[in-house]
Amino acid sequence: MTRPIHRRERGTGLGNVTLKVDVDPEAKDLVNRVADHMGLSKGQATERLLHSIALDERGLPRWSDIDDSKDKYQEALPIAKAS
Repeated sequence: MTRPIHRRERGTGLGNVTLKVDVDPEAKDLVNRVADHMGLSKGQATERLLHSIALDERGLPRWSDIDDSKDKYQEALPIAKAS
């Protein structure tokens, strides 16, 4: 049984943008479960999930598989300036 959807307060969604993405069915099920359990819209549930991700000082997720190779290559391979 789903709860009634809690709507945003009038005017608080001004300036919001649309995010359309393709995700695997398990990710969509997670959004739907959170939305149903909390009585939120899918958009509100997605916002809550995204805002709950821990970020580092660069604003990137603290995931072990984040590719930092761009930073490493810049340090390892400096390019000499043309004279």
